[in-house]
Amino acid sequence: MKKYIGALAFALLVGCQSEAATLNTDHLKVYENVLKTEKEQPTMYEANSVEEAVESLPFQLRIPTDLPEAYGSFDDVLISDFKDPDDQQDIGIALTASTEGRDKKSIAIFAADFELVDFEQLIKHSNEIKLSGGQKAYYSASSNKEGEDFQSPSVYWMKDGVLHEISHAGSGDNSEQIKELLMDLASQMAQGDSG
Repeated sequence: MKKYIGALAFALLVGCQSEAATLNTDHLKVYENVLKTEKEQPTMYEANSVEEAVESLPFQLRIPTDLPEAYGSFDDVLISDFKDPDDQQDIGIALTASTEGRDKKSIAIFAADFELVDFEQLIKHSNEIKLSGGQKAYYSASSNKEGEDFQSPSVYWMKDGVLHEISHAGSGDNSEQIKELLMDLASQMAQGDSG
């Protein structure tokens, strides 16, 4: 009788475990413009739309909708599968929205369901902040490598095992205004994360 109960408990436990979510490639196209190297490269995918890209992910990601008009929309999307293409796990997504003209600026989103980099190292030189809704995040001020007023600050946070980053790159902006913009966009994303 004990063996029967043990086997039944084991069967229920195995049956109740859900399969890990994977990347749905049904509406994705393999991105062919990948550098040819000896090292194993991730499989890169493009999507017809941001909506299709986000729906294909094995994790929840909310794209901010209240983006400054000058940046247009997040229409530049690339998804990376960092393991065997058949595995469809360890997925990263990058989205970019940019201004037009000579003084081009961009806002980029990156999210990954694995640690591409050590999160503790990433935030070591960052300041802890709170997004609206209470999500703990980290703000990393920019480095002025490309020019005296060039800025590339980022906001990072981890939620449900997913690394999120939103960053700004460009010149001629007030650093406090850029920080407020990034915090607002990050708050929009964090409030919608449910996965």
